[in-house]
Amino acid sequence: MNLVDLVKSQLTPDMMGKLAGQLGTSETQAKSAVSAAVPTLLSALAGTTSQAGGAAKMLSALSGLGSMGDMFSGASAEKGSGLLSSLLGGGTVSGIVSLLSRFLGLGGDPTSKLLGYLAPMVLSGVMSSFKGKTPDAAGLTNLFAENKSAIANAIPSGLSLANIPGFTNASEPVRSTATTTTRNVGRAAEPVTEAVSPLKYLLPLLGLAALLGGLWWVFNQAPAVPAPAVKAPVVVTPRVPEVTMPTVPAIPNVPVIPAIPAIPAEALKLGGDLSGWFTSLTGSLGGITDAATAEAALPRLKDAASQLESAKSVFDTLPAPGKSSVLSIITSNLGGLRDLIAKVASIPGVGGLVKPVTDSILNTLTAMGS
Repeated sequence: MNLVDLVKSQLTPDMMGKLAGQLGTSETQAKSAVSAAVPTLLSALAGTTSQAGGAAKMLSALSGLGSMGDMFSGASAEKGSGLLSSLLGGGTVSGIVSLLSRFLGLGGDPTSKLLGYLAPMVLSGVMSSFKGKTPDAAGLTNLFAENKSAIANAIPSGLSLANIPGFTNASEPVRSTATTTTRNVGRAAEPVTEAVSPLKYLLPLLGLAALLGGLWWVFNQAPAVPAPAVKAPVVVTPRVPEVTMPTVPAIPNVPVIPAIPAIPAEALKLGGDLSGWFTSLTGSLGGITDAATAEAALPRLKDAASQLESAKSVFDTLPAPGKSSVLSIITSNLGGLRDLIAKVASIPGVGGLVKPVTDSILNTLTAMGS
């Protein structure tokens, strides 16, 4: 079973009915939406894996996936959206939502929910392809390479991913010059096959002359007169034109692809924990609308700051390859978190309550990235 079918097989008829209810569509429309969204997400993840640091982000997301739980709850959609943003980047996710919304005839909000619901399922399908083994960067690269044709064939006709950020078009193959060379050689050889040697006419003439000479001697009983010498004609061999073979350019040396350094298990776990931490913190901050909700969210914010301090202690002990994989997750989420904190702080009566905690969180994240 290829990767596309493996992911789609997880959706039972009952689950498809629930998905249709969440999207506000019929089950037929929901099935069409899934058939378009699954290969689109797999194609985007394949592109991320092929980029520098992309395999590390994928491995961190897979290690922190955990149990899917109720995939159609608000928390599940929120977690899936956070995973996609950390793996693909906000620009790519927005481009996919816009493209699928137009193609499927759904609004932007239902399409965004669809991707959030499907993201954990797609990652679960990728994880299950390793059949219980621990995935690594080379395994991910081979998995997407083996399923490249299946993913491309599963994308519905008329749905083009070319203009979405993160997607590239394949280059056209170079045309071969072998046909031209063969034709030139063939034309050069044609004059040789058409040349006819005059010697084929000489032998019959010599035989006829000998016969006439013999008859003349018999009837005239005269001394034998030698037959006149017949001068052989000059055989002119036509000149064969030179054939200049084109110079075949040397094949350039293929650069050696450096081995991807192994990422420690501690780094993979920490990356998964941080992905979930960003998702949880974003949800807590997003629920603040006034001073009362800020007071209610303050214990969760303080707990998040404490969890981050513990994560930093683990981060400081990691080797360079492990730190690099974790930093890629922090970098991809930090900008959006800063914007959200600034938005919450601008709400009347809220800034003074949350600022000490949010400043502590930002300072810790900045220290980890320095």
